[in-house]
Amino acid sequence: MSKHFLNYVFFKVANRLKLGTYKRTGKNFSGKTCVFHRGGGNVKFYRLVDFYRRLNSFAVVCSILYDPNRSAYLGLVLYDNGFFSYIILVKGVALGQRLFSGTTISSKEFLTKGSSLNLSSIGLFGIISNVESRPYFGASIARAAGVGAMVVASTKEIITLKLKSG
Repeated sequence: MSKHFLNYVFFKVANRLKLGTYKRTGKNFSGKTCVFHRGGGNVKFYRLVDFYRRLNSFAVVCSILYDPNRSAYLGLVLYDNGFFSYIILVKGVALGQRLFSGTTISSKEFLTKGSSLNLSSIGLFGIISNVESRPYFGASIARAAGVGAMVVASTKEIITLKLKSG
């Protein structure tokens, strides 16, 4: 495929994964300023981030971009089935790297930094991010840049994490 066609596809996909946000500018229904010192600033788009990552397939990081709404960088990934999504990247993930997103994998030799899998398959004292507090509710723990949780203890049913807050 030509480079121009791929750039066009990435541009179209990136625009479909963005939403506009409503700015509160301090004006009332008629457009008159009621609250002073509000408004202005740059336009921020909200990017739809995949916090579930349950496709059980490999993906390639196509682009890395800055998101003004969060402290971590986002990566636009292309899965093997042709699905695009934004994910929150961890430090050390490079452009063109293959990641695994899912719950089951046959061999652990394909796992790299930034892959997604079950907590039961992560070894002790591993640093993890984007952790679900309850199954199938999406990542809600350790989502900011530079924040990670450490697996301290694990049994068959319960896994204990040590967060940065203690």
